Amino acid sequence: MIGPVFAALLAAAAPTDTTLDNGLRVILIPHRANPMIASAVVVGAGVVHEDRRTGGSSHLLEHLLFNGTTTRTQKQFYDAVDRIGAYNNATTREDHTLFTLLVASRHAEEGLGLQADMLFRSTIPAESFEKERKIVLEELAADRRDPAYGRGEAMRASVYAGAPLERPVLGTEASLASITRESVLAYYRARYVPGNMTLVVMGDFDTPAMLDAVRRTFGAAKRGRMPAGTAGRWPARDEDNVETAPCPPEEEESVDAAFPVEIDPWDRTALAIEILLAAAGEGEDAPLAAALSARGIDGAAALTLARRIRPWSTIEFQSSVGSGSREASLDAMAETIRATRRGGAARARLDRAVAKARADAAIARDQIHYFALVRGDRVLGSPRGSLAGEAELLRALGPEDWDAAADRLEQGLARTRALIRTARGAAGRSAWRPRELERAPGPAEAPLRAGTLENGLRYVVRRSDDSDVVAMHVAFAPRAGAEAPGLDGITDLLHRVLVRGTLVHPAPALQESVDRLGARVRAFDDPTVPFDDYYTTPEYSWIRLEVASDAWRDALALVGEMVRFPELTDDALRRARAEMLPLAERRLGSPREVAAARLDALLAPGHPLTRPPGGLPETLRAVTLEALRERHRTLSTGRGTVVSLVGPIDADEGVLAIRAAFGAMPAGEESPARPPVPAPAAGASADVDVGAPQGFLALGMLLEVPDSERAALSVAVAALSDRLTFELRETRGLAYSVGASLKPWGDRSRFEIAMGTRPENLATAEAGMREVLARLHRSPPAPDEIARVVQALRGRALMRRMTRISLAYEAGMEALRGKAPGAERRALDALDGVRAEDVESVIGRRLDGERLARVVVR
Repeated sequence: MIGPVFAALLAAAAPTDTTLDNGLRVILIPHRANPMIASAVVVGAGVVHEDRRTGGSSHLLEHLLFNGTTTRTQKQFYDAVDRIGAYNNATTREDHTLFTLLVASRHAEEGLGLQADMLFRSTIPAESFEKERKIVLEELAADRRDPAYGRGEAMRASVYAGAPLERPVLGTEASLASITRESVLAYYRARYVPGNMTLVVMGDFDTPAMLDAVRRTFGAAKRGRMPAGTAGRWPARDEDNVETAPCPPEEEESVDAAFPVEIDPWDRTALAIEILLAAAGEGEDAPLAAALSARGIDGAAALTLARRIRPWSTIEFQSSVGSGSREASLDAMAETIRATRRGGAARARLDRAVAKARADAAIARDQIHYFALVRGDRVLGSPRGSLAGEAELLRALGPEDWDAAADRLEQGLARTRALIRTARGAAGRSAWRPRELERAPGPAEAPLRAGTLENGLRYVVRRSDDSDVVAMHVAFAPRAGAEAPGLDGITDLLHRVLVRGTLVHPAPALQESVDRLGARVRAFDDPTVPFDDYYTTPEYSWIRLEVASDAWRDALALVGEMVRFPELTDDALRRARAEMLPLAERRLGSPREVAAARLDALLAPGHPLTRPPGGLPETLRAVTLEALRERHRTLSTGRGTVVSLVGPIDADEGVLAIRAAFGAMPAGEESPARPPVPAPAAGASADVDVGAPQGFLALGMLLEVPDSERAALSVAVAALSDRLTFELRETRGLAYSVGASLKPWGDRSRFEIAMGTRPENLATAEAGMREVLARLHRSPPAPDEIARVVQALRGRALMRRMTRISLAYEAGMEALRGKAPGAERRALDALDGVRAEDVESVIGRRLDGERLARVVVR
């Protein structure tokens, strides 16, 4: 029986879903893990609401709302955000715009007030309009460097022709040129009204007090008139529903297809469709992989639900054709859809797909800074309680839901449109219809422990009861320094093989075991996945695990099995190399990547830290199976491994589990001393031409920074970064992204200023960067600016500690670098003691613009 006190606590922590008098819907979800709150506002403003002639208005307006209000200039607004250490950002999607503010709980009402001020009282100043248009053009130029963006543009224009979705979120050069300030103001006044918004607040708060704060801030806005719904409707079904078009020679042949499912994005059938598609399409043993293989198609493929406001949700299919038949990909898609029927092969895989969905839902709830971002497509118009009740809905799904979802999928197949991009054959149109196929066959506890195992493995285990997620971070060091000459990237290759199969669980049984546990295991960064916060460094390689607490022991043991007993075969090596080669080729044409590599070479020529952790095409091709086995022998050793574990577990139990999984690894040889980073020549320079639509500029130098100066120098660099952003982006519109950074690099610290801009702006941008640095010397930060910067640094640092995997990563890095547990938190506390004279001193002694190495990529 639940006592009255506990019942009261449960009621206080329950989500609240209400509507204010002015029409604003408010969803409050308490989450006590950290003293932070995330405030997300979803606005019904996206491509599907825009006028055809002014495509990109929603995204341009998102930018303009950061340029000042009736109560604050842009500078005053940015300073106010920094003064409370908040993170304030936004993103535009096809059917909504999302504004996110993350701030410490003690500043919650101030943050809500700033967010409401921006959303309801922006002035869209005339002097900022052209500047923001230029910034969006820079963003568009940066996106077009990625071949995936061009493929996406072509796909939208073909399969969504005649519907609002054919237009890109950013707009085009032509549509952006036609947008006027008057049209944007009219759009703003029409759509940014409380009734067209939903506010989601998640984090550490008392619900009645938070609701009062929301009423005082967001509740002060006038009701306004509700705007019209979405623009347009789905066009009639095409007879010739397949377009064939040439693809650029540097891109692989592909098939992109879509069909509508007119369903509300928050509907339980939408969730059932999403899970059915995961069961049908994810994994090497999935029906989609089998259908493609049976037709001789060996390229990557995906089949997903794109949730959007009714009637714009779609099923999207992407396939890289490889050597197989292009048209047969569509037959494979249809066969996979039919595998979701009752008795189909996808139904036999539902348990693992549901387990993964449950784990994803639990992890999403742990990530309050991303929760609304990844769930924003199902907020507007949803029933009360649906956003916070995903776990309950998952438990409630049954046979009738799967049947309803499969019926909707099959009904939609007849409305498929497809784009085939090929280097062979003539452009034109043809007809494709799904053929009827045979059904597939059915089937008293210490909070922290830190120490070293007998084999030299270092570990940290921390109990954290604020979440149901257990996270583990495994670091292997050194990385680039342990790779044989001419085999750059072999460690990344090995990591891709580790998570594919083991001697105990060969592929694809390993993935099935991971899915059944509902675990998320990652061992390398996927640059196509946004918001994942993964990282690639020449210093160390890593494996990350996140799993619900009821399965943590089995999941940890499985990771230990991956590390100790991987299935090292020619086929596994071939598959991993096929994944990495396109990425390596792409980096060679990326201005940002080229600039970073050349700056490395200027700062520390020949040092292991300058070697590309992702490898080069020629070094990846040089890796043999024997070399891969030798690299595994040197990586899977106790002395080279650091394991950190965080979650609602007993710390001693965590140590025992680590010992069971990793304790039998050989100790290995002592890691050789890392060579010191040489002092580079002052003012070294390099110019590179890659012929990209956007250039990149990087200035940097290496610094000897004693611990006594680190806090002051961090504040100085952060202040410089703010000034660079305000001068070069916000005032002059020269870049979408610009800033300064300071990070550890070997036995030194690396200071860097970087920005991407169009080639014609490079000279102006470099002069501007140097002038802002010079002004920092002439006018160092005053106490008020320092206080604002310190709060901003503190806010960003707290954001990085919000999830269990972030805490595990931090603990692992402390152990890897020989620091005591909690060192990073103590370094953060040291920021409060930074004085103006300390900052002025380190600027004068450390940030010498004449010593900066320079790389310009055109």
